[in-house]
Amino acid sequence: MVLSKKTYKISNTIFLLLIFTYLSYAYSHIHDVYAYENFGYDFKTKNLIIASLLLLSSLLFLNLSKLNSLTYAISVIIKVLILIPSLVLYGFMNTKIEISLLIFLFDFLIIITGFVRFKPKSQTVKKQQHIPFLILLSLLMLIPFFITFGFDIDFDLLKLKGIYKHRLEVREQSNLFTSYFTFWLSKVIIPILLALGILYKKHFATLMGILVMLYIFLITGGHKSIFFSLFVVISFSFFNNYYKKIFFFLLGFVFILLICKISTSYNYELINDLVVRRTLFVPSVLDSIYFEFFKDNHMYLSHSILSPFIDNPYEIQPSFIIGEKYYDNIAANAGNGIISDGYMNFGITGVFISISIAVFIIVWLKSLDIHPVFFGVFFMIIYGFTSTGILTNLLTGGIILIVIVSQFLLKNSKYENT
Repeated sequence: MVLSKKTYKISNTIFLLLIFTYLSYAYSHIHDVYAYENFGYDFKTKNLIIASLLLLSSLLFLNLSKLNSLTYAISVIIKVLILIPSLVLYGFMNTKIEISLLIFLFDFLIIITGFVRFKPKSQTVKKQQHIPFLILLSLLMLIPFFITFGFDIDFDLLKLKGIYKHRLEVREQSNLFTSYFTFWLSKVIIPILLALGILYKKHFATLMGILVMLYIFLITGGHKSIFFSLFVVISFSFFNNYYKKIFFFLLGFVFILLICKISTSYNYELINDLVVRRTLFVPSVLDSIYFEFFKDNHMYLSHSILSPFIDNPYEIQPSFIIGEKYYDNIAANAGNGIISDGYMNFGITGVFISISIAVFIIVWLKSLDIHPVFFGVFFMIIYGFTSTGILTNLLTGGIILIVIVSQFLLKNSKYENT
């Protein structure tokens, strides 16, 4: 199917409005079923009108700006994963408008920096060496897993059974290497290896990437983000046109929301729980919680890299504090995204710092002229922004590693004749 750029943009705008409308409609059900998990209900007509106007202005600016297609695609993903859920909660939970405005600012900065390009110069590894290099790196990183966990695999995790129990057991066995390499492999090395296998039609590399990703998923306690990244990278490998990628992403997302509606009407909550509640609303609820708890109680990274210089007022990590106070479960480990993490540490100034770093990273990666087959990696970066602070994203989350690999392996790959 070949559509014009204008048709794609109009269709995508309609899809985004449908997603906002459906989530607004679906929130009352989320509240009814999950009120005990801090899904309150305080509907304000004025708030919903403001939220709608903010979304419409964001869409208008996006569509009127003469952007490159990659910037357009990234902005749409930010709207789906971060902005729209936040606006819905502002309308139906009466959350702080500052949160939605800061996310709006983040999206706005992504759009206006769409014309900015760095000239990051470096040598690149030869095309023929890309896959062998990543396979060797993967095998080296897997050694600590083989030593620590072996092949003690619980296939019930594929059914999402016993995840949290297994995860606690894994946490007790984990070490520094397995902790870091879990995310470096699942968010950087293997997704890029998968995409390269698809790009160069190297089926062995693709198959190896899938098997390694499944091994990491099963051995580390069934982190859904790992399984999710496998699906994302493969799905976004289709089509070289970013407008077309986004069109089919939004079409598929609307279809999944339709399935959510049908399944809940038959009292089957699993799909709705995974997609609507956990993926979209939970990060926004946690933003609100963090803004409330740390309003006059900022951490100043005393729990992290500044701990040698600043006393931490708490004995446990902030995510455990929130889990214990708001969810009566310290093991909930209620992590937060770059907006609330920045606020937790330095207030509004911290949010500006987090947003600026995130925008800089995205602008840098866009400047490398990476092949569209790797768009799933961009998606996972933005998805990481919803649930992990900027410092953790850079180190544990592997963004620094993504920048390095992209700089030396993927730069100018969109010009390659494959």
